[in-house]
Amino acid sequence: MRKYTEEALTGDIKLAMRMAVTVKVIKIILAALLVLAYLYESSWSHEILVISVIISLVLPLGFFDVFIQKLLEYNTQKLEKRQVLNAQEANKHFEDIYAKLGK
Repeated sequence: MRKYTEEALTGDIKLAMRMAVTVKVIKIILAALLVLAYLYESSWSHEILVISVIISLVLPLGFFDVFIQKLLEYNTQKLEKRQVLNAQEANKHFEDIYAKLGK
């Protein structure tokens, strides 16, 4: 069950990263269109400005905080797994020491 949770979190993180890259590309394209519309004094510069502002306000909402939450949960699980492994290794080492002292 733990492996499935780890795979699900990894998938969520990758999906959020892909979405972040997509949003960044869309914003760059809109910025370039806005610059071109301004330089060529196009009639559609006002429309592209409004669309750019709306998309800039709407797109980042809802996935960045989820991305941070999933990343934190994933890192916490990895840390817990590492702590358990370290404790098991230490216990094995101590058992070997106690076995040598007892003989």
